[in-house]
Amino acid sequence: MDSKELKEIIAVFRASGLEKMTLETADCKLTLEAAGPATALNAPAQPTPLINGENDPPEISVAAHKDQPQAVQLKEVRAPLVGIFYRAPGEDAEPYVNVGDKVKKGQTLFILEAMKMLNYIEAPCDGIIRSIKAENAVMAEFDQVLMEIQPDNPADDQSDTR
Repeated sequence: MDSKELKEIIAVFRASGLEKMTLETADCKLTLEAAGPATALNAPAQPTPLINGENDPPEISVAAHKDQPQAVQLKEVRAPLVGIFYRAPGEDAEPYVNVGDKVKKGQTLFILEAMKMLNYIEAPCDGIIRSIKAENAVMAEFDQVLMEIQPDNPADDQSDTR
């Protein structure tokens, strides 16, 4: 991210009236916070490199306005490869998880089949399944959000799952 892009992002943030905004790219993480009731910033925001070093795609998450309840942070479970998304181990079997189910880190969430190989995708954290964004037995694209989990402890893991 160059200084021109950074200035444009700050201008959009100031004009939006938001209290907080986080932008993550492959090489930096930028968090902007308003100084108080006004949307002016006290200090220029500095991009910080990602700690985990993964090659994450760009993603923007924006906090709710002051008069709205704080948004729940959901953990996105993304497709690590292109493949057929299966919610269950077989046609007549029960799905691994349903919306509202409590899951443990490492628990199988679904299968992605690619080139006749089954890839069992596991929960990245303890939490509750809040949404399933793909249909059973349908092709999933690389990096497509397939499920969202509300972590039991949001501080445990803030990185995307691949």
